[in-house]
Amino acid sequence: MCILETKVYKFAELSEEAKEKAVQKWAEHYEYSWDGELRDSLVAFFDLFGVKCKDWEIGYSGSRSDVRLDVPYDVEELKGDALRGWVKDYVGGGETLFVACPLTGMGFDEALLDPIRKFVKGTAGEKTLKEIMEDGFYSLSKEVAEDYEYQACGEGARESLAANEYEFTEKGDMI
Repeated sequence: MCILETKVYKFAELSEEAKEKAVQKWAEHYEYSWDGELRDSLVAFFDLFGVKCKDWEIGYSGSRSDVRLDVPYDVEELKGDALRGWVKDYVGGGETLFVACPLTGMGFDEALLDPIRKFVKGTAGEKTLKEIMEDGFYSLSKEVAEDYEYQACGEGARESLAANEYEFTEKGDMI
């Protein structure tokens, strides 16, 4: 039998090189904490407009995001004022769109709804419902990718490693 002794450090006590290694290891195994809420917001967003989402993928950490949608047949070709009128009628006068986080109460709602809010106000050009739904999805995707990067590799990772009082070897390996 052999007994090994090693010095144990808190994140704040590590050298900058060891901190970088600890953050890198954290990022390799990081799972995004808000996946369930993200799904809930997407489902509520598409349901609000009667849009069927056939498939979607959020690209974390720089990978590509994609979405495939089917919009209701009766609005497929609507654009401009005709679509604005439909949106306002379909979602109860359009007022629901301008309440903070009306879908699930999560901040994701804001990223999803921003493009349609601009459209309803007349500042987003002549688009179809499908294009606006895609814009909402890609707006959300961008926000999620930025949040993921912050949580997995940025200052958020450093904050988590320090706040949770993880312990490390001198080289930055978590114990």
